[in-house]
Amino acid sequence: MAGSWWSVAAPRRMKWSSNLGGTLLLLSLMTLGQAYGHDPGRGPPSDTGPPLPEKTNASLPSPAEDNWHHNLVRERPVEVRLRTARKELQAGRVTEALLLVQAILDSGDDVFVRLETQPVPSGAQHLAYQFLASLSSEAQRTYETLHGSEARRLLAAPDSSRDLGHLTRVVRRFYHTAAGREATIRLAHHWFDHGNAELASACWQR
Repeated sequence: MAGSWWSVAAPRRMKWSSNLGGTLLLLSLMTLGQAYGHDPGRGPPSDTGPPLPEKTNASLPSPAEDNWHHNLVRERPVEVRLRTARKELQAGRVTEALLLVQAILDSGDDVFVRLETQPVPSGAQHLAYQFLASLSSEAQRTYETLHGSEARRLLAAPDSSRDLGHLTRVVRRFYHTAAGREATIRLAHHWFDHGNAELASACWQR
């Protein structure tokens, strides 16, 4: 009997843990700032992961001193896409700019990029969220026209309200639509109802 109960409960626990991890990852992507560098020292060549953030007020290292960023894997095609999106927006081609940025959010994996206006690399999806948040009201309405219906369709999918992974994907891809913000509120209510006030607060503060 005990073995039967565990065979049912274990997958549920694993799914709940996966959903929790997905929400934490999404919130970190949406709030992640710049990647502060550290000297990688004599670590193995494969040691290219981002360092743990330190609570320090020290100034950023100069490019000549910052050996970490020379080893950091950056995605040049995504950098080009972000630069092109900015140029398209400045030229008044709003739709083209929004489609380029949305392609970054539609990607399942985030990557590091470094634009000319930044001293250190940042997450590409974080920069995409910043781009959309800085749009004029008219451009935001254009974004809603382009992607709002797809976001609403995904949110209205059967059992979407009970599938945290599904809600998280809607928020990641379409937060700056009405449906994306509604999905964020649903996530907040879920975590609050399950006793995780910290995650709920992070969702509400978006």
